[in-house]
This record gives sequence, C-alpha cells and structure tokens, in this order.
Amino acid sequence: MKLTKDRSVNNQFTGFLKIPNLFSKTKVFSVESFETSNYANCDVGHLDFKQLQKHKYLGKRAEFFMKSYLEQINNFHSVHHSLQVRDDKITLGELDFLFFDCNREKWIHLELICKFYVYRGNQNHTDIESWIGPNLKDRLDYKVHKLKTHQLKICKSLQAKRLIESLNIDAEQIETNICYKAKLYLPLEDEGLQLNHTNADCIQGKFYNFETFKAFKHSEMLFYIPQKREWVGQPEAHYRWYDFSKAEQLLKPKIHQKRSQMLWRKTKTGDYFEDFVVWW
Repeated sequence: MKLTKDRSVNNQFTGFLKIPNLFSKTKVFSVESFETSNYANCDVGHLDFKQLQKHKYLGKRAEFFMKSYLEQINNFHSVHHSLQVRDDKITLGELDFLFFDCNREKWIHLELICKFYVYRGNQNHTDIESWIGPNLKDRLDYKVHKLKTHQLKICKSLQAKRLIESLNIDAEQIETNICYKAKLYLPLEDEGLQLNHTNADCIQGKFYNFETFKAFKHSEMLFYIPQKREWVGQPEAHYRWYDFSKAEQLLKPKIHQKRSQMLWRKTKTGDYFEDFVVWW
C-alpha cells in the first residue's frame, strides 16, 4: 500500500480496511459477509482529499474509504454509492453500495456498518444483547433487528427494483452482502470471555472510567487522544504522543460532558494499547 504525506489519513484508511467483520464467522444474518481482505493492493493516494475533507462524521468517512476500496480492486466494476430509495417524495432507505463482482459474475448490494461497542452483559444475556456504544447508546441487538427487518430487505422492495432497473441492472439477479466492521472493548477485569455470535477478532482492548485512568503508572507510558474520525486507525501506526498530564487535561472536559473517549497508549517497551475511557 502506497502512503501519502498525511500520515493520519493513511492510518485511518488502512485501519478501517483492517477492522474485522463482526459476523464473519457466524450466521446471524441470512446474507453473506463481505471482507476487505485485499487492502494491500490499495493506494491511499487514490483518495480524493478534497472530497474526504467534506466528510466530518466517521460513518461518512467509512463509506468514503469503502468506495475507494471497491474502485481500486480490479474485480469490482461499476460502483454505485448511496442510492436513495424513494416512494414519490418519501425516502424509504438507501442502498449503500451497488457494484459488479467479476469473480462471482453477479451484482452485489452491499450494506456497510462501522461501530464501536463496550461489553455490558451478564449470564442472562446473549453476546449480541451485551454490546452497546461507549456512551450507553447504540445497542448492537437493536441494530441487528433493524438490519434484518429493513435494511437488508430494502433491495427487494418495488421502489428499489425500479431504481436498480433504471441503471440497466436486472434487480432479480442482485445478491445482498453485509460488511459489519466493529471494534469491541471488554471491562478491565474481564478475561476469557466466550463469544458465540460475534467475532472475537474484533476485540481491541479494554474500557474503564476516568479514576482508573488516573491510577495508571503514567510515568511509564505515552498517550494520544484520537479524534473521532481517527478511531478507525491503529495506535501502532501513530506518530504523535504526549505525557500523562496532557492526556488528563484533554480527557477531563470530555468526561465532564459525558462523552466517552478512545485512548491510545504506548509503553517504554514498545507495546501499544487501544482502550476507552468511559464517563459512567
């Protein structure tokens, strides 16, 4: 993979492509999982930086990175993005991506999700019921239900079929895939969690509160507080670090505002960690 001068964008793009698929090893959905395994063949210089700067929100940047990936892989052709499915003036939903896969010789409708979850389960919960966003919103089980009942079915709606056929594509020959990229974080004291429905490869680190963060042996570490758009990146590819006092100074107002924050840590021995400092 070729690099650009903007090392942060390099890290975001490659980091996004490397995030594992949450359901790649299970059959939670009736559709196939889509993997971005050919990331080594991508050129970051292919990105339209002016367009990227327009996308401030992480979800839109994830779509931008996926579009660039699909356009650079040789066996994917005719990539359509963000197709709005409407009934008259009412928007029913969106097809994230529609493209032709030459290897499989079929059109693919791809739904993309990119999420961050902390574990809040117990013995009475399935692992799908146990994951929630770091600000205690955005539950995984709710998202799975929405995907099953609406997002993964919209391609078969009459309105979507009309839209697809307006592109001279046979709507009956389209296969829906899902790419559910996720990073998972466990409680600090949790070890050996068994996951039955979600991919353990998605586990990135731990989560803990601000008081626990302050108890670290901070003289032995360097820190970085990534902006939200950088959350898809990897700490080992980062290059700017600061000491504990600067990290504490940056974290404190976010915690006061009840905004959980990703934290990257680097030890003197060259080990890297990615965690969440939660406000609750």
